[in-house]
Amino acid sequence: MVSKRTITRPANVTAYSIGDVLSGDGIVIPIAIDADLGNSVIVNSSIISSNPASTPSLTLNFYSESFTVAADNAAFVPTAANQKNFLGKIKHTNWAATTNEKTSTNDISKPICVVPTLSAAHIFCVVTLESVYTPTSAEQITIVLNIVQ
Repeated sequence: MVSKRTITRPANVTAYSIGDVLSGDGIVIPIAIDADLGNSVIVNSSIISSNPASTPSLTLNFYSESFTVAADNAAFVPTAANQKNFLGKIKHTNWAATTNEKTSTNDISKPICVVPTLSAAHIFCVVTLESVYTPTSAEQITIVLNIVQ
């Protein structure tokens, strides 16, 4: 199964610092998964950026429950309660340019394994920066999950 979700950044070019949240609206991003309760799934990912000129290094942090995160461009500081629902993370540091965008895929030898719980229809993602990054205004970041049960 392939599931995707697009984030539209705010209309500014404020630079991000390492550890900042990339979010359009300050919520954890729900991403639909089609899995049975209690059965594990393997999650691999790719990211598409509408900015062909610059390359962010991003980490997708996955959680089993939703929570409110800091605003876009603020430091990500999860609470102990948030971390109890932490499922794993996938880093994206290598990008390939196309005419109008860039695409990143993670190392396919490093997927994460998730066992869906009560929120079986979704996993929740927080996107954080691994490097300093100056975005384009209203840049779109699309998260694509490849899910195998």
